[in-house]
Amino acid sequence: MTRGTVTKGSGNIFRDLGFSEERSAELILKSSLLQGLQRTIRRHAWKQVEAAARLGIDQAKVSKLLSGQMAGFSVERLVHFLSLLGQDVEVTVRHARADSDTARSVRRSQDDRARLRGLDPRTCHDQQGYPASSSRRNFTGRVHEAVRSTT
Repeated sequence: MTRGTVTKGSGNIFRDLGFSEERSAELILKSSLLQGLQRTIRRHAWKQVEAAARLGIDQAKVSKLLSGQMAGFSVERLVHFLSLLGQDVEVTVRHARADSDTARSVRRSQDDRARLRGLDPRTCHDQQGYPASSSRRNFTGRVHEAVRSTT
C-alpha cells in the first residue's frame, strides 16, 4: 500500500483550491450564511415546502440551499433569507495576522509598488506593514469574515 502525501491547508479551503483572495472571502461568507440557513430550517424541522413559503421561493431552491449549493444566491439574498427566518446576522472584519502567508504576499506587492515609485521598500512601511504614504482604509490585506446567526 502506497502512502499519499498530506499537505497542511492554509485554513481557507477556497484559497487552497486556487480561488483569489477576494473570491475566497466571498465564498467563506456565503458558506457561513448558508450553514446558518440550514441550521435554522433543520432546527425548526420545517419541510422544504414550509421553508420555501417563508422565504418566498420555490421548493426546488430550498432543496439546493439544503444540499449546499451556493450558486445563484448572492450574499445579500442569503442575509435576507436569514432575516425572514428571524435571524440576526453579524459580520466581523479584523486585520490579518502579520505572520500569515497573505500578509507576506500583500507586503511583497506593497514592496513592488514602492520600488516602482522609486522608494526603498525597507523604510516605507509602518510597523503593521502599511505603506507609510497611504491611508489604512486603502490597505487591501486579507479580510476575515465571521458570520454568526443568533436566535
